[in-house]
Amino acid sequence: MALCGNAAGFAVQCGHAAVAACNGPPTRSPMRVALIGPPQSGKSTLFAAVAEAGGSHVDLSRPDRSHLAVVKAPDERLGWLAKLDGSKKTTFAELEFLDVPGLDMTDEAGRDRARDHWPDIRQSDLLVFVVRGFHSDAVATYRGRVNPAADVQELLDEALFADLEQATQRVEKLRDSIRKPTAHRDDNVRELELMERMNGISPGQSQVDSFSIGDVCNRKCKGSDTC
Repeated sequence: MALCGNAAGFAVQCGHAAVAACNGPPTRSPMRVALIGPPQSGKSTLFAAVAEAGGSHVDLSRPDRSHLAVVKAPDERLGWLAKLDGSKKTTFAELEFLDVPGLDMTDEAGRDRARDHWPDIRQSDLLVFVVRGFHSDAVATYRGRVNPAADVQELLDEALFADLEQATQRVEKLRDSIRKPTAHRDDNVRELELMERMNGISPGQSQVDSFSIGDVCNRKCKGSDTC
């Protein structure tokens, strides 16, 4: 994920990215950009504008669901290169924009709904935090305030907590799996060591930044023919 390590967060995704780097570059395209933010932040308005500008028509009648738009990313340099190369056809790159329903963390029900969206967010290549910086009597404020910095910090904290929750569940599953002599036991032991190391990084530390992909590859993929 785009913020992997930038707030000692997304530790689980760091691990997945490292394994992908061991096994080769990812094949999925186009690049996916996830727009996330609290309710009434203007996120869906931004999404609709981007979708329309990119020639994508999306039904936004269900604000409780995620929406996906695929838009063209024209680049005038491509035309110059095509002319230089004599190409008869040019194909512009595409971007996927994911509009995630507003993440309301003011109560447990809102947190439960947010849990349903973290898997989609983790599958994105880039995160864009959309927070409110405007005052309007016509639009209710989130938590009764207009404080962009506080909203960004809350999103970072919640992303960290979501990954810690997933990491904890994964550690418990790995501990159960290594009790039995299976064909993948050695791989699971190495993964468990990595997950426990990443779980030991506290929110105030930046150690995850120095937790290099090379280190993960050497430990996770040691003795494996797939790395």
